Amino acid sequence: MLKRTIQACSIVIAFSVCAASASAQWTVHALAGNMRVVNVASKTLIIEANDGTDGIFQLPQNDKIKLSFDKDVRAATVAPEKATGDAGEVIVFFFDDGNARTVVAVESIGAGTFEKKAGTVLSFNRHDHTLVMQTDGGPHETITISDKTVVDTPDGVVSGHKFDPHPGEHMHLLAESKDGQDQALLIRFDGNRI
Repeated sequence: MLKRTIQACSIVIAFSVCAASASAQWTVHALAGNMRVVNVASKTLIIEANDGTDGIFQLPQNDKIKLSFDKDVRAATVAPEKATGDAGEVIVFFFDDGNARTVVAVESIGAGTFEKKAGTVLSFNRHDHTLVMQTDGGPHETITISDKTVVDTPDGVVSGHKFDPHPGEHMHLLAESKDGQDQALLIRFDGNRI
């Protein structure tokens, strides 16, 4: 009787593991940089990454990959193989399987004047969509957050309207000055530099 119970439990556990792995989704993160090349033949995309890391990404080998990718963020992107003509600053959306980073989408943000900032959240006004941060080694700054702002959290990317920072959190951001106000394009929390 005990032997049959153990066998039944083993079968249930095996099915549970298979079902969990079959429904697993890759969490999508974001990184900004200057576009260098998209090579569809070699299935690679290369950027000059703003955070100083290796900017080499693999293109997906399979178009049926299950992704945890915010639909509002995804709507503003193109497939990586369609970014061949993009120049200037881009945000690449990728997942990391521990061996390689696979790019799943690209958003071109053009050739504007961009500034990298790092600092600690002091306050966030959801009504005005403004963030006050104490920059590292500098003054307090007010940054505008829009629906087009991409926020890379430990759980993946979300759009700016889902942004909910807490005082004391440290982050890195890429901003562009518009109408005399710095507007965040990409925000990454500690451990995820711009």
